[in-house]
Amino acid sequence: MKKSFFKFLFVVGFFSFVVACKSGTNTDANKSDQTNIISSKPDTTTKEYTSKYVCEHHCPGSGSEQPGKCSECAMQLIENKKK
Repeated sequence: MKKSFFKFLFVVGFFSFVVACKSGTNTDANKSDQTNIISSKPDTTTKEYTSKYVCEHHCPGSGSEQPGKCSECAMQLIENKKK
């Protein structure tokens, strides 16, 4: 009886493993989406990168020629060292 119980546990465990592995596979579409996210570089020609004062997070439209706070996240703007 013990042998049949262990065989049953083995079969259940095996099928659980197979089902878990199949549900986590990536399709080709998912892989290409992940590649695009990883390889995409920000557009550093916009004002959140080129202004005299910029947000550390480079929030869209947050750059300014005057010190102040970011209009998106309310963090203090810092002086752009690259300008």
